[in-house]
Amino acid sequence: MSELLWPNGPHPSVPTPADDPSDRPARPPLVASTSAHVRIVFAGVVLADSHDAVLVREPGRPPTCYVPPEDVLVEHLRRIEHQTRSEAFGRALYYTVVAGDREAAEAAWCYPDPPADFSLLARAIAFDADQMDEFTVDAQPAEA
Repeated sequence: MSELLWPNGPHPSVPTPADDPSDRPARPPLVASTSAHVRIVFAGVVLADSHDAVLVREPGRPPTCYVPPEDVLVEHLRRIEHQTRSEAFGRALYYTVVAGDREAAEAAWCYPDPPADFSLLARAIAFDADQMDEFTVDAQPAEA
């Protein structure tokens, strides 16, 4: 998956962690709510439209945007067997995005039960920007 960037770097409402020298312990991820307008389109369907997203920055990884399920057309998500485990966030469940005659495999995921420190992520859904037709933050294209 390629890096997801907002038009002028990371969204200003989320602090950017400094790169950690390899001799220091890893910093925990930064998780923050944002009122930025996030809009995600696939196959002509607006899958997500939210002003209540969560942005995650992890040292050495691209930023990721998570949208609350109430702002997602979840009927276009088909749960698949693939799962992973994040040291910070716990078990991740994956979905294939389906709209019309198009499918995007493993294009969405969520952490159903993250640790209390990251409870903002509970059930929020992230999308792979590379597989979406449109992914904007405050009407600006997110660069994948």
